[in-house]
Amino acid sequence: MVVAKPHKMNIEITTKCNGQCIMCPQNEMERRGKYMRVPDIMKTVKEAYELGVRRIHPHLFGEPTMHPDYEMVLRMIRREYPDIKMANYTNGSKLVHKRIRDAMIEYLDEITISIDGASDFTMKMVRPGIQPSDVRMGVRELYESRGGAVKPYIKIRMTEMECNKSEALKQYSESWSKYCDDIFITYLQDFHGFRGIKVEHRGNDPCDRIFSQVMVTVDRDVILCCDDYRGEVILGNLNDATMREIWYGRKMEHIRQAHLNGKAKNILMCKECSWRGKLKIQ
Repeated sequence: MVVAKPHKMNIEITTKCNGQCIMCPQNEMERRGKYMRVPDIMKTVKEAYELGVRRIHPHLFGEPTMHPDYEMVLRMIRREYPDIKMANYTNGSKLVHKRIRDAMIEYLDEITISIDGASDFTMKMVRPGIQPSDVRMGVRELYESRGGAVKPYIKIRMTEMECNKSEALKQYSESWSKYCDDIFITYLQDFHGFRGIKVEHRGNDPCDRIFSQVMVTVDRDVILCCDDYRGEVILGNLNDATMREIWYGRKMEHIRQAHLNGKAKNILMCKECSWRGKLKIQ
């Protein structure tokens, strides 16, 4: 038996973004351009904590630093739940602002900065709307402002594509390694058919995420998958039910059993998934 005990939550505090990245469906979402109210954020975090979640990622689709109360959100979560691990993904464009950097350094345990090239040309091509000079300055100042401390742990991430593959190894590392603790390169995901991106789908392999991670949108919908930008599989809404009721609800349990019984392909969202993390069944 596999116990579905969540340890992590992604909460979409905003869907607003200043980038138009070529591999991201953010600008095609119906819920784009929204913010979650701070009281709703804190109510959601409280329910997750009571469910056993001890790792919070205040992002999903959207650039989290564009929330108008971003610093307040981090401060309140840290104050109320000092034992959780809090991590953020960011495109790095707002790191030029000292108040953003200071909040990250004070409240986050981990920061992942998504940068998809070593050269300015490639960075602009992959992430239109994001100024490479802002990212370079912000990343450097974030790293230096940390003052030799071990937290927050800084990671720089690249999504490998045909257009940046030539920069994906040596050149990328040489460009960014002196401003972070770790560099990693990920494979391209298609977000369930977005723009016809060709990737390998997972098939019937049971997914680890549906047993361990809660995904909450800006509208407080609990969705099945962090790649579900359309909100195709909504398990419930936190305005109508508790997170516990949704997480252990009939709909979610049916999907988990399909995965465990080798019938993941019966779930359309899962059949078309390109996530390669697999659940280890004892």
